[in-house]
Amino acid sequence: MAWRAARSVVIGGIVAAAAFAVGYAVSSTEITDLKLVSVDAARLKDVPQLTGVGPPDTPVFIVRFTTRSDLVALANGLDAFAVRNQVLVGDGCNPALKTMSYARVAFMLMDFTAVFDAKGNVERRGWGASDESDEYVVHFGIIPSEMAEFVSSGLKEAPLCFALTGASRAGRNLSSNIVLLPMEALAEAAARLGS
Repeated sequence: MAWRAARSVVIGGIVAAAAFAVGYAVSSTEITDLKLVSVDAARLKDVPQLTGVGPPDTPVFIVRFTTRSDLVALANGLDAFAVRNQVLVGDGCNPALKTMSYARVAFMLMDFTAVFDAKGNVERRGWGASDESDEYVVHFGIIPSEMAEFVSSGLKEAPLCFALTGASRAGRNLSSNIVLLPMEALAEAAARLGS
């Protein structure tokens, strides 16, 4: 009799643990407080974090943002989330739309997916690492031969925005709010860079 009771408890525990694991794996982590701090521009050769990912003269926009979420802890915790930057164009800035329209400016962009803080890439810091600040940086580039057109017409063609995305080792999704990149800020940064 005691064996049956113990067996029932063990089987019940296994079923409960499996249900918890499945529920955990299909849940998602959502960051809803990304806020734009600034937009600047440089040439790829002047951005050490991006060494070797494209031609040295590639124009790169440097986007600083804040969040109360600790992205370093997310990337280096038990779940080890991949934390990725995603640049969106035009209709992509409005996820409620059912259909997407074509925007030529999308083909001018180079998407660099890594997310950085003051110490570097938020990933691969070692288990349990955390961040001391709430400011982060993402980048996106412009194909060098497209820079003049990007400045003259691409910026006016469709809005640009960014969001964070990714998945954990256990298969949980990561998403964030979408942050608009103001055309004026992009134009000013491009003007400082020189097209």
